[in-house]
Amino acid sequence: MKPLKCSIDILFILLLFTACQDEYDLKPLPESGYPYTYKPLSDSELAGQNASFQQKNIHEGLNLNAYGFLKGSVQINKIDTITCEFVINKIDSLILVYREFMGIPKDVNFNYENQILVYVPYMIGGSGLIDIGNFKRDMERFGNEESFKHMIKNIKHKYYLVQNQLNGKYFSGIELTFNFNLESNFIEISGNWFPEALIPQEEIYSEEEIFMIARNEILKRTGRDIWETKYNYRTHPLLLKVNNDGLIEIRDCWCINTLEPPYIGYTIAIYIDTQTGEVVKYYDKL
Repeated sequence: MKPLKCSIDILFILLLFTACQDEYDLKPLPESGYPYTYKPLSDSELAGQNASFQQKNIHEGLNLNAYGFLKGSVQINKIDTITCEFVINKIDSLILVYREFMGIPKDVNFNYENQILVYVPYMIGGSGLIDIGNFKRDMERFGNEESFKHMIKNIKHKYYLVQNQLNGKYFSGIELTFNFNLESNFIEISGNWFPEALIPQEEIYSEEEIFMIARNEILKRTGRDIWETKYNYRTHPLLLKVNNDGLIEIRDCWCINTLEPPYIGYTIAIYIDTQTGEVVKYYDKL
């Protein structure tokens, strides 16, 4: 009978340990309404939004997408050169008329020289985005130099107005894009801001727990265990737009990415929901 009693005792200990572990791992549910979701408008909702839009619309090339946000193109007079002043004035005039259909709240003001970004090919270490104010100053300083002219002759006149915050929290990857096309004499408008979202007050999954989730995900995808080099990774909270079967979700995330890649050019970024522990985006590139 002693072996049987021993087996029962071991089983009881295992059950007790499992119960305690389940209680420890039990997490509260995210608050109702999370993640905040933008859905395609119903026919009646879109008709109402479009009626309001048509009262203000002055360009026949513009309309609304399924979510009620602005899209399309605006014709401009033929010009030979696009200056920074021209870009700022055009973007400002468009926002003045259409801001509510771009998702921009009324209380948001812009410092365009610092907030309009342009992609340029002469950044140190490669190409990149800089604000139009710095680009303008570089043009004034180096514009007559042949080397500078050569570097920017193929610049794409695509300008970005980036929404990097929502309710005081950093927002990743949300932008309005204005593509100035000299060949067709149009400004093509795409993208939008998001005027509101449910932002949780606290993280359900801690930074330490998120790192363990990231460790397992990276191990599963790459076979690499980052535990010994975890100090080469940094973690920060942000909001992230996630497309999910036609719905646009605003997720509160921890982002874990490489601070010092293990070898040149290798980058990992992994986004994990602070409320559900889900991996919602993964980036891994050499």
